[in-house]
Amino acid sequence: MLKELVKLSLTKLKSFYILNEQAKKRFPGEMMKSQSGDSWYVHAILYIVIAILAVILIKVAIIYPKDVVEKERFFRTESRLRMNNLKEAVILGRKEFGTLTDNLNKLITFMKEDKFVDSLVNVSDALTMKPAKLS
Repeated sequence: MLKELVKLSLTKLKSFYILNEQAKKRFPGEMMKSQSGDSWYVHAILYIVIAILAVILIKVAIIYPKDVVEKERFFRTESRLRMNNLKEAVILGRKEFGTLTDNLNKLITFMKEDKFVDSLVNVSDALTMKPAKLS
């Protein structure tokens, strides 16, 4: 049984080889086609298109969202720092005026022009030589 199977497969392989050789003689330019009948350059173009689409997918799905998350993190941190600065300005204004001010422009003018604020903001710690925390 095994011998018959080997013999049958060898005859089929031989007949395929003979048909292939006959096709080479009849159509010499046609042997560069794949099994599906397409030319090699069609497959090369398709591989290039797949590679380009893969790069675009990676850029859109992985790289762009990372940039968005980093920007959001930066803006959140920046907003928190600005709110802390505003809180410190309100505390200093309360110390200076005795009451809370209801005018933001008055508070900003006070922060820019008052020498008391400038002396507090530019204070540094004598031991560490770093800016001192006012809290």
